[in-house]
Amino acid sequence: MTPTNAPKNTNPRVLIYFCNSCSGPSASRDGLSLAHISDSITSVHFKCARDVTPEQIRRGFANGADGILICGCLVRNCENSPNDLKVLQDLFRNQLAIKELGLASDRLREDWVVQGTTDHLERIVAEFVEHLRELGPLHKQTTSGPLKIKEGQA
Repeated sequence: MTPTNAPKNTNPRVLIYFCNSCSGPSASRDGLSLAHISDSITSVHFKCARDVTPEQIRRGFANGADGILICGCLVRNCENSPNDLKVLQDLFRNQLAIKELGLASDRLREDWVVQGTTDHLERIVAEFVEHLRELGPLHKQTTSGPLKIKEGQA
């Protein structure tokens, strides 16, 4: 946690990676709007949450993210990876990347979403944004709003 005299991050810049099979449809097709939670959210869709690499996480933080949220399928529910152990290894690899960057591990959150559970996904995002507000900014913010990351660059 940040000390009480540290500035609060009223609008943390959040990068969210959505799995196209579970959380992605919940985010788009079910009409999830994240603007009321924060206007500084950038979302990127991937085939599978395990496809998010440490390099993409490093790049997200280097581009100004205060936190990164990876939303994927429940283990044993992933249609893109029949090997649950491999999925867990890939997600653990991302936690190691955070440690290598010297960042608090809670600036990266990985959560599991079942398709069609928009209320659950919205709660996850709101909780993460609020947690980042409490942590305070990671970077000196020179701009506000979403990150300037294109789908292919993430």
